[in-house]
Amino acid sequence: MKNIDIYGLIIITLLIGGMFTGLGWIIKSQNAGDMLNGFDEKKYYKE
Repeated sequence: MKNIDIYGLIIITLLIGGMFTGLGWIIKSQNAGDMLNGFDEKKYYKE
């Protein structure tokens, strides 16, 4: 019974880690980090 608990914990941990990794990849690929941080491009790039 203890083995099943350990395997279940590992699987759940991997799934949650995969979700965070996927979310981070989407944020990076779409350049959504600036949007999340409230970065205003017009305010900082006055050329």
